[in-house]
Formats: sequence, structure tokens, C-alpha cells
Amino acid sequence: MAALVNNRSVADVTLVGRQVTDEMVGLLSGAPAIRQLGLLRTSVTSGALAVLAGWPNLEALSLNDSGSITDAAIPALSACKSLRFLGLHGTAISAEGRAALAAAFPYAWVNIPHSSKVAELREDSADQC
Repeated sequence: MAALVNNRSVADVTLVGRQVTDEMVGLLSGAPAIRQLGLLRTSVTSGALAVLAGWPNLEALSLNDSGSITDAAIPALSACKSLRFLGLHGTAISAEGRAALAAAFPYAWVNIPHSSKVAELREDSADQC
């Protein structure tokens, strides 16, 4: 982790596990060149994501299986205007929150868990073919 702090050339970072905390994400604020960030199965909370708004190059963010990420993260995530991929599987973001993020990023791939509404839409589409 020490090698990442204040490193302006790192472009791809993946941190995995419950030992990854809000404080560790805050330390990454000195590495604004990050283009891809994976925070997988972490203890990171929604509040820690505010630092991401200062990363103009962030194109891909995976928060998969980080259950502490809630709808409180939506403002911080929506401020990441360069995102082209957002992984939310296994987070606590509500259906309404996922819809808000999908609207905020109309040209991005927002990876969300399947819901009954998605299944219903797929079944309706199949009937029309």
C-alpha cells in the first residue's frame, strides 16, 4: 500500500478483502491517475468514496461484494463523470439507487444484480420475438 500513496503513475489498482478500510481508500487520494479501481469484498463504506470525485481519469470501478456500500454512495459515484464501468453486485445499493446511477451514466456499463423487474422485462421481450 505504501508504494501506491502519492504515486502519480499508477493506473490500475485492485484491493481485496475485509482488511481494506475507508482509511486505505483515503490514502489513494494521492494517486489521481488511477483509471481502474477494484474494491472487492472490502469493509469500505459509502463515505470513503468521496475521494473518487477528484480522479478525472477513473473509467472503471468495481465495488462488488462490498456490502457496506449503500445509497449514500450515489452522490460520490455520480460525480465520477469519466466512469464507463461500475460494478455494484453484492452492495447494499437499493433498486432506486441503481436506477439513479444507470441514469447518471447512460453510456456506461452499470453491472447490477438481477432483479425480478429485469426478469419480467426479458420475458416480455421474448414474447415479442
